[in-house]
Amino acid sequence: MLAVKNRRDLVAGGLLATVGLVAAYLSKSLTYGSISKMGAGFMPATLSWCVAGLGVIVLLRSFFVEDDPPEWPRLRPFAFVFLGPVLFAALVEPLGLVLTIIIVTMFVRYATAQRFTLRSLVFPVVLAAGCAVVFAYLLNIALPLWP
Repeated sequence: MLAVKNRRDLVAGGLLATVGLVAAYLSKSLTYGSISKMGAGFMPATLSWCVAGLGVIVLLRSFFVEDDPPEWPRLRPFAFVFLGPVLFAALVEPLGLVLTIIIVTMFVRYATAQRFTLRSLVFPVVLAAGCAVVFAYLLNIALPLWP
């Protein structure tokens, strides 16, 4: 018989699975559509099933992985990751998508105390170029790319 080794994962997985299943149930009356022609319920249903699946994975994990002792939350990562979308929303109109993604990526990078490497300088540029291609050219979303 399986014994619960991690109560936090059991509760968190159960809650995630429940939220995902409730959201899937509530979105069933919306038109689903297809990938090429998405209906109003495509994203809510897809995301809710993904959340439910992740909940089941976390719940199953509680039977196999030992519980770690709790540690105090660190404020620095929380603050930088929380302020990232706020900074993005404030900068995207005046600076455009490309510069905003570079600035926000560099800002959120300070959530951890790591030193700068070549990769940490190249990644924001590659990410900004990829987002510009996807949002401006492939999806035709009207976002300013540059100031």
